[in-house]
Amino acid sequence: MRVYRSRRSGFSIIEMLVVLAVIAILVGVALAVGRQVLNSSRREFTRSELTALLGAEESVVHKTAGMVPPSMYSFLVEYQQLHAYRDVNGVWRVHSNILTRLSSSMVKSSMVAMPNGGNMLMITQVNDAWGNAIQFLPTVFYNSHAPCFVSAGQDGYIGTRDDIHSYDP
Repeated sequence: MRVYRSRRSGFSIIEMLVVLAVIAILVGVALAVGRQVLNSSRREFTRSELTALLGAEESVVHKTAGMVPPSMYSFLVEYQQLHAYRDVNGVWRVHSNILTRLSSSMVKSSMVAMPNGGNMLMITQVNDAWGNAIQFLPTVFYNSHAPCFVSAGQDGYIGTRDDIHSYDP
């Protein structure tokens, strides 16, 4: 009489490899979609940031009788000086404004001399959602729009297709 051994139940190596391949494909698709959603979110955030900066620039031009600041640094300083005041101790402070509402990771600050003496910590650079410095173009550079703010976008280079402007080009 022959005794037959029963086969052990379980998965073969080929079945396991197929399952791992399917999981790898699903993870790859999920990462690609997640990256696309993240970049879309960054693009929209940067667009709103540029629009807010354009509004701030228009207020500086209005308050300075039509004088457009010559650079990003001078725009930032002039805008913050418009919102600055001296407290009772003679220390310069700034009222809440578009710049002070930005995350500290999106700005660079340094001490700036104030009119009538004293110094104040001011925002001297604003970054986009990718960490690139936002550029201010005070004269006509892009499609007759001046002044404007430009983000280098995801690739980090100004003058490429993914640039984001404070207006719709």
